[in-house]
Amino acid sequence: MGLDRGDERKNSADAYMKTRRWARRAVNNSRTFFEDNDLIFQEIDLWNDIGKDAVLDLARSGDDAGLTVALQIKGGRKYKKKNGHSIPIDDRLRKVSRFSSLFLTRTIWSFIGGT
Repeated sequence: MGLDRGDERKNSADAYMKTRRWARRAVNNSRTFFEDNDLIFQEIDLWNDIGKDAVLDLARSGDDAGLTVALQIKGGRKYKKKNGHSIPIDDRLRKVSRFSSLFLTRTIWSFIGGT
């Protein structure tokens, strides 16, 4: 007795929602961290991002005012490796990084506990 199409769609929707929750949690925790450190965090809507999840201004004033980076933010257990964390970079993300008008850095928000 296999899965019928209804079960497949439900499992796919459940997996999508779980992934979306991890993504939202990672972005929200990143925003809190950066704003708590007086940096300017501008989220890019999840539906509009192409590998850039936020733009971060590194200073409000002084010599570093105007320094800006784009962030790709990841969260969830799938990025945890034996000796740290890793984000797989495919050809599309490599192209986004290469041609981005802003330096693109990647960050992984690691959660302790939870599922």
